[in-house]
Amino acid sequence: MDRRTFLTQAGVLAALSGVAIRVTGCSDDGGGGGMGAGTPDVNGTVTGGGHSHSVALSGATIDSPTDVTLTLTGSGHTHRVMLTEDEVMRIGNGETVSKDIIPDGSHDHTVRFN
Repeated sequence: MDRRTFLTQAGVLAALSGVAIRVTGCSDDGGGGGMGAGTPDVNGTVTGGGHSHSVALSGATIDSPTDVTLTLTGSGHTHRVMLTEDEVMRIGNGETVSKDIIPDGSHDHTVRFN
């Protein structure tokens, strides 16, 4: 179970039972999963252009949201996509965010997270 699912389920159960809970930060204990593993990266789905690229938003960026420019890799060339701090937070909350790449003059792609 990932951290987001755990916290959601714990919050629902606490609300239903009237129990107060407090969430504190977790550290990476090297345990390979569970609460100490940190937020997982979120992979983007790249469409358009007739070929594929890969891109991921790091869990560290989700944990400390900021404006970020990601590089789409693969197919012998790269593209960039810019995400605002608000979009990073929305992705971290499980919302779907779609963005067009920064045009390079040759072809277009759209990146969808979640």
